[in-house]
Amino acid sequence: PNRPVVVDAVPASGLLHRFLVVRVVLHGKAWGYLAVMEFGSRFTALDLATSRHAATAIAIELSVEGRATAADRQAREGLVRDLVNGLEDHAAIVRRAELLSFRMASPHLVCLLAAQDETPLSTQAVERAYTQVAPGAHPWIAAVPQNGVALVLELDEDLHRPVALAAAKETVEQLRARLGRKQTVLAAISSPCTGPADYAAGFKETQQVLGCLRSLRGCKDAALALLAADDLGAARLMLTMVDGV
Repeated sequence: PNRPVVVDAVPASGLLHRFLVVRVVLHGKAWGYLAVMEFGSRFTALDLATSRHAATAIAIELSVEGRATAADRQAREGLVRDLVNGLEDHAAIVRRAELLSFRMASPHLVCLLAAQDETPLSTQAVERAYTQVAPGAHPWIAAVPQNGVALVLELDEDLHRPVALAAAKETVEQLRARLGRKQTVLAAISSPCTGPADYAAGFKETQQVLGCLRSLRGCKDAALALLAADDLGAARLMLTMVDGV
């Protein structure tokens, strides 16, 4: 397990050359294997030493990348959390946003995702589902009280506002549907946020809209599961005080 091994050729299986194989160990576990094919000349002691050092270098690089990714994820979650909680120092939050490539000058929507039965919804599950809906994109998400997850979506400024809002709702619906394969997940969307102070107000909107969904939608699978603040307007304030029947 801790040294290179030479694997002989197996012509019957299509392996016509010998291979030098060494484990790539990350955090004490085998992350993968480095395989070098013998061609032109026989393996030497130098090849064994080189492959061992290469596997160590790969493990170090993976470890560094993993820590950088974790730090970046924590920084992004921290920014979203401070936005929806209404951090008062707007200048500081704008600077943090710029460092993390969050385009504060662009309009965004706050989306609150939560299970109908109020069981916990994890950020990891939302992130996995989001990468399936939007491959290559990194979501701006953070865990919020009452077992929910806040998602901040940038609106496409190249589209007319109604079209951009419809596209964002479609993205959220696809995300909600993927998350809801084992449980009913509800999604509430805020009005557009155009400045640092708007995100806390937008998050409060989503909480009101989510309250409307939970109390009025019923329990049927086909019942409405996604609603935007603009769909309700000022009526959401009244509907939050109405119990479902």
